[in-house]
Amino acid sequence: MADFGCIGEGYSSSDLEVQSMYEAFTNDQSAFFVISDQENVLYGCGGIGPLSGGIATICELKKCIF
Repeated sequence: MADFGCIGEGYSSSDLEVQSMYEAFTNDQSAFFVISDQENVLYGCGGIGPLSGGIATICELKKCIF
């Protein structure tokens, strides 16, 4: 990301959740999905989880990559 000038707050390089993706999505309020076809060609992935610092009943789409 640094090659493209994407450094600092708001970019993956400063996102602590990226450092521990498995832990971030292995709880009762989160899920992570991988989209592939029958031949295991990957098309994308993404997760949902609680909004950090928000109301417990509100979630956000996280780490959505296509």
